[in-house]
Amino acid sequence: MRYVRMIRAIMLSTLATGLLAACGNDGGPGEEFTASETFDDGSLIELTGNTAGHAGGDQSDFSVLFRNGDGSGEDVEAGEWASVYCVVLMDSDAPMMSGGDSFAIPEGLQVENQLQLVLPPGLAEGAYGLAIVVPDHGSVSQTIWVGDEGDETGASWPVPPECSQP
Repeated sequence: MRYVRMIRAIMLSTLATGLLAACGNDGGPGEEFTASETFDDGSLIELTGNTAGHAGGDQSDFSVLFRNGDGSGEDVEAGEWASVYCVVLMDSDAPMMSGGDSFAIPEGLQVENQLQLVLPPGLAEGAYGLAIVVPDHGSVSQTIWVGDEGDETGASWPVPPECSQP
């Protein structure tokens, strides 16, 4: 049964790769970033990519990693971590677009998905928030730049409340 779950997690990871379409640079300009959050139960959400050089209508590549902790945290039962996640692009006012998928990760393992996002055409230059949200669990967000990276540090991006299903 454990191997069936592991195979299912690998299949879900493979299916999730390429299902999302939403940002614009292919390893080009901008610093590479890693934004991550580790939770009380030992689980981890990690987002990596480039901070700048993105353009409306173009593809950008990001990576998201989910690790199912060992269940040793407080008030946590060990086992499979099965949930959905949302990929949300935000401007300073509100979420602009959202996508996502589901995952199931056996205890102690991790799954990494490659995200190929295409930003909306005509998107103005400036700072935007890119967030990975796992409802009822947590999120991680990062400021990305359409065009060149600005002098300001970007914003603290809120988690959109409507992100409950991908």
